[in-house]
Amino acid sequence: MVAFGVLNGVFYIIGANLRMDAMRCIDATILLPLHKFVSPLLALGIGVLFFSEILSSREWLGIALGVLVPLLLISRNEHTRQVNIQRGLILIVASALFAALGAAVSKEGTNLFTSVLLFAAVSNAFGAIAGSVQYRLRRKNSGSIAPDIHFADHKLLLLSLVSGVIQYVSYATFILAFAYGGTLAIVYTIHSLYILIPIVLAIIIYKEHWNVQKLIAIALSFAALWFMR
Repeated sequence: MVAFGVLNGVFYIIGANLRMDAMRCIDATILLPLHKFVSPLLALGIGVLFFSEILSSREWLGIALGVLVPLLLISRNEHTRQVNIQRGLILIVASALFAALGAAVSKEGTNLFTSVLLFAAVSNAFGAIAGSVQYRLRRKNSGSIAPDIHFADHKLLLLSLVSGVIQYVSYATFILAFAYGGTLAIVYTIHSLYILIPIVLAIIIYKEHWNVQKLIAIALSFAALWFMR
């Protein structure tokens, strides 16, 4: 379990760093939808090839609709900064690959270990350790003289605590879906649709603009969930 937790944490940190590097080349309004388009396709391939998953025609249709939803969130009207589109696309694909590999490790972990919640805790713990090591290495290599995080900042500690609890619950429910029989392709595709939630909340709470394109994306996400149920 420790070995799988380490592997999961390393995959997560590598994927996150690659996404950060990609943001220097491509605007986030394009990067995130593309990432959520590519990573479910890679997870689908891993599920079929390595886990021998067999999907029904309804599930194939649901997956097809699900992976198309993020592309509808790309708008030409957005002001984007394209510094190096070719390098950015390579980084997106690499990041999506590590995200899919992390999901595959999570699924295999649920197959091997009876205590799924403990596996989630171990994976999150080593993800935090890997993130701390990565932070130290980057700070050292960049020659930064910025002070370390001030751990006496109570607001920062409170936000970190809330964020950590939310992240653990999110990951635990994600792998519980595998434990209850969910396939890698289905679970990961549904998980990728979370990018619609901030859009809906922003429209409701912050009265941000909405258009037909976003409404179609929301409608297609519900259709995809219906076919994959």
